Amino acid sequence: MESMAEAYKAYNIGKYDKAISIYQQLINCCPEKQSKQCLSYIKSKAFTEYLNQEYDKAIADYLSIKDIMADKTVEPSISAYAQMLDLLSNCYQRINDSIQSRKYEDLSLKLREEAIQTNDGGNPYYFFQDKLSDIDNIINIYDTRRDFRKSIDFLKIKIDSIMNHTEIPDKNMVSNNYRRIGDRYVYLYDSENAHRYLNKAMTMITDTLDGYTYGGLLHSFSQLYKKVSIEPELSLQHSYILFKLCPIF
Repeated sequence: MESMAEAYKAYNIGKYDKAISIYQQLINCCPEKQSKQCLSYIKSKAFTEYLNQEYDKAIADYLSIKDIMADKTVEPSISAYAQMLDLLSNCYQRINDSIQSRKYEDLSLKLREEAIQTNDGGNPYYFFQDKLSDIDNIINIYDTRRDFRKSIDFLKIKIDSIMNHTEIPDKNMVSNNYRRIGDRYVYLYDSENAHRYLNKAMTMITDTLDGYTYGGLLHSFSQLYKKVSIEPELSLQHSYILFKLCPIF
């Protein structure tokens, strides 16, 4: 029988059919179908099927372990279970089943919110970057739904997390997230709050030659003056500075 290492090798070079076949062999040989090892094989197989565009098969595999994975004695990580539900939601989205996709996306959102509030249920292996990743996933979902006020709420949580994580937070990281809040107020046509958060972002910048951080902020100000405040001269001014800084932005 081929090994897990061979499955990874096939997966990494894009031979998904072979990887799926190996995962199935490994699953068939599991003495205990609800063991963590067997569940890991099933998740790996389902994800590979997802990448191979075999969405119905991936859905069947995810559904076969969904209730087992909900048991915290089996999967203690709330975040890991939420990630699996995200993938299940994506599979349904690919086959145009919006009802089931939204159902599992909602459940994933609820679990991710619980994870960031409880430090993944007190999981000692839930690190700072894991928390930020969960917050970003929540923000992306609310952005997709165009629920920008909810996105803003979680961007503020993200900034608080960054500021409280270390005595000397990364100012450019904080600036980028203030800018993201400002951008969402631009989408909401809220000029006052857009100005406030974009100005906060500007005060945090440490390097005005940084094309990504400073350039992104100039672009945000340009959009604010173009779409919300309707100040074309200021919009052009910021666009010109941006072009000089980074011509291909």
